[in-house]
Amino acid sequence: MKPHPERFDPFRDPYLADPYPFLAEARAATPVFNSPDLDYWVVSFDLAPPPLQYVGREALRKSLAEWFPTFEGPIGYDVHDLNVTAGGDVAFCRSLNRLSGTRINGEETDVSVRATIGCRRVYGTWLIAHEHLSVPFYMDGSSRAAVDLTRRESHVA
Repeated sequence: MKPHPERFDPFRDPYLADPYPFLAEARAATPVFNSPDLDYWVVSFDLAPPPLQYVGREALRKSLAEWFPTFEGPIGYDVHDLNVTAGGDVAFCRSLNRLSGTRINGEETDVSVRATIGCRRVYGTWLIAHEHLSVPFYMDGSSRAAVDLTRRESHVA
């Protein structure tokens, strides 16, 4: 049987019996991410509401397809203070990131965000199982997003 990465399912035969031919083709031809059977693994808690979460590739792609055109020119995304903890088949990463660019209305965006990413290793391939991006909010009763904070203000002595 020829492997078909688009039908990759790590929970059923013949993948359980001999996953390596399937993974080899998946890596060479189609990322494991594109398997419809794994769509439920794609969950993102992103910055832009609604909704509260995006579940599935198409929901996330649609959100990004609507978001990217709100910028004119390049979008900056700098990752700082990256920390990775891995053990066995599970890992998580956290970082403070800076998002910047010019909006189509001419407004400049420059905001620091917090990122946490959870990963799982499936037959030797690391997959992002969960992504969470957020900005803190002021707990002064206003519930305002604290988009004016920077990395320099991230460390409390």
